[in-house]
Amino acid sequence: MALKVLLLETQPLLIEALQGILKKLDDAVAIDLVPDLTELRDRLLAAPDERLVFLSQMSSTDGLPAVVSELRRAAPTAKIVLYGDCTDRDRVRQLYICGADAVIPHQATGNIVAAATRLVLAGGKYLPPEVFGPTWQATESEFDPIEAGDYRLTPQQRKVLALLAEGLSNRQIAERLGIAEGTVKLHVNAILKALDVPNRTAAALVARGLSSPPLPIDLRRAG
Repeated sequence: MALKVLLLETQPLLIEALQGILKKLDDAVAIDLVPDLTELRDRLLAAPDERLVFLSQMSSTDGLPAVVSELRRAAPTAKIVLYGDCTDRDRVRQLYICGADAVIPHQATGNIVAAATRLVLAGGKYLPPEVFGPTWQATESEFDPIEAGDYRLTPQQRKVLALLAEGLSNRQIAERLGIAEGTVKLHVNAILKALDVPNRTAAALVARGLSSPPLPIDLRRAG
């Protein structure tokens, strides 16, 4: 089944660049361009099962938090990714609370955009590290952390995932758990499949959301 994407962008150069990035997310990607928010909302109301909504006109959209809330109501299960000028922490915080799954700054490289979007499709969240700092005060009630059970991981796989998120190698995980390195490798492969992520780095990013609010993750290291 093709990954269905609704892309809101009007600049030809950005359309071409974003389409190139999005087409690499899945073997089969169906990208539909929408010219404005009105059509985007109508499309979601008509087909709320759209899996990914990529809104690329953040900086020029008035009342964006209200727009995000409206899109979330129209498509409760869709993944909403915002891309644009988003370095103001209060604005990003509000967009997250209103239902955005990711807020990606326009300074991000193509690799970061792709990694952040894959993370969202795997059930995680992404907020730019620039918005985190001493004044960022978030309460647990403001976030909806991922439950480990959502991925049907075994207790041992959850232990492996937790250690993987700490940056441990397969050998180090094996030593910590007292199991064979080959067994760890099997667990890691099963975890990647369960989380629907391409590599250990992406799995670690998802793991960080299992029991805590989103962290200031720098996906530039994810490649």
